[in-house]
Amino acid sequence: MPSPFSRTTKKISTLRSKPIHPSATAKAYVAVDTETTGLSSDARLVELAAIRYENGKEVDRFVTLIDPGVSIPYEATAIHGITNAMVRGKPKAKEVLRKFQDLLDGAVFVAHNASFDLRMINGELRRAGLPLLTCNHVCTRNLARRHLQELFNYKLSTVARELRVTNKERAHRALGDALTVGDIFHKLMGKANVEIPATKRAPVASRTGTARQKTTTKPRSAVVRTSSSKPRGSRSKSRTATTTTRQRTSRSTRTKRTTTG
Repeated sequence: MPSPFSRTTKKISTLRSKPIHPSATAKAYVAVDTETTGLSSDARLVELAAIRYENGKEVDRFVTLIDPGVSIPYEATAIHGITNAMVRGKPKAKEVLRKFQDLLDGAVFVAHNASFDLRMINGELRRAGLPLLTCNHVCTRNLARRHLQELFNYKLSTVARELRVTNKERAHRALGDALTVGDIFHKLMGKANVEIPATKRAPVASRTGTARQKTTTKPRSAVVRTSSSKPRGSRSKSRTATTTTRQRTSRSTRTKRTTTG
């Protein structure tokens, strides 16, 4: 899963996979997660996990550490816990991705922030001189935005907590996150045909990052007047009567002065 330990660069233009609507998915799908040396387009894979599901049941899984051929930055290790010593002597990406493609064959690629994982995998395939992935894919983050509109954010951990998805594997490691993605996808598929009420709105984030609830202004017709309040019509009439009285009093005073003189 992507983590904020380096600057993101522009997407690789040769990303060939196309997103599809969940209702159009095949009976087989593969939940995927990658751990990398960073977020940039030249980042390398250090771990890959893929779990194949058919008719909603797990039928196969593939998980392995990968020797990236470069040093893993400390910032990356701080996120996923994978060190240079752990990947030393592990298979290279080219060998791993051949097995991964066999597992993926004929299935839909499912991941949280799928564009990132596809970009990382296709980057390694390009460097290895292998064909790029052309499979259809579903992003569980985008799916969650559509069906869980009340969430403050759509991180994997946030969506998992909302759907009560848990597993015994460590978060930010490929197997644990891939299992979470598979369970989230299965649960969100159950919501795919449920219409979310149009009145349900997500909280709006303030500039300080704290979520605040949107406020609505009451229509004028809904304003309740107290017993001491006077309607606008009565106030207008009262002002008119006062003005008329003053005019009459002024005329009477002038008349008296003329008579006396």
